[in-house]
Amino acid sequence: MTDTSEAYILSDEGKTTLVVIAGCGFALGDVVLIRYGKFSNATLILDFGFAVSCNCYDQVHVELNVPQHDALYTQKLDILGRDRTPRIKDDNEFAYYDKWDMRISQSLRAFARMISKN
Repeated sequence: MTDTSEAYILSDEGKTTLVVIAGCGFALGDVVLIRYGKFSNATLILDFGFAVSCNCYDQVHVELNVPQHDALYTQKLDILGRDRTPRIKDDNEFAYYDKWDMRISQSLRAFARMISKN
């Protein structure tokens, strides 16, 4: 039987320890599972000291700036739009959500290399 009781986590930024207080009793030898939440590997490694392979919550933020005065401004935004990259704040920012079976297209990788060149 699985007990999903709440637990409390105490941490001290000045120390290298983390204390987890169980919300119920358990016997010696019982399996204790700790759910860390929906975190990227960057958060897990920095805050908890480990990472998970194939973490569905992993993410990478890539910022590509396309100046509005760029002669190819419209064409560059068109390429971004073809790769299912929804705009977030304005025409210079987009998001790409990988589903593990999809990859960033070759044209988008080439585009990123092109606009990152000075």
